[in-house]
Amino acid sequence: MLQKKKISGPPKYFTCDWLAAFRSVKQLADLEPAIVATGHGRPMEGESMRKALHNLVMNFAKKALPPRGRYLDAPALTDERGVLFVPPKNSGSNSPYLKTLGISALLLFTLVWLKGKRLNNAS
Repeated sequence: MLQKKKISGPPKYFTCDWLAAFRSVKQLADLEPAIVATGHGRPMEGESMRKALHNLVMNFAKKALPPRGRYLDAPALTDERGVLFVPPKNSGSNSPYLKTLGISALLLFTLVWLKGKRLNNAS
């Protein structure tokens, strides 16, 4: 009851596939939901919630990604039977080249998405 209503990124300590996490946040924002009730925090509704979701999508790299971690460069691979692969610890996750590449890919994806959204709104 005392928690503030706030849209935040996926939990850093449980997220093992950041690209999939970004796609999930984007899909949720694209749905333009009336109410969001996640497994954590208080339910949220209305235009401010939708704006916060879109803001999280546009600023995912800055707001959601951890500064370092084993899953930034490569996700853990899982299926219905469980974990198939876990990338080695310190597998280059401190590599500025790989971080820049990942952030650039997210920004490019966001720009393409925004351009498509503008075209849809114009028609």
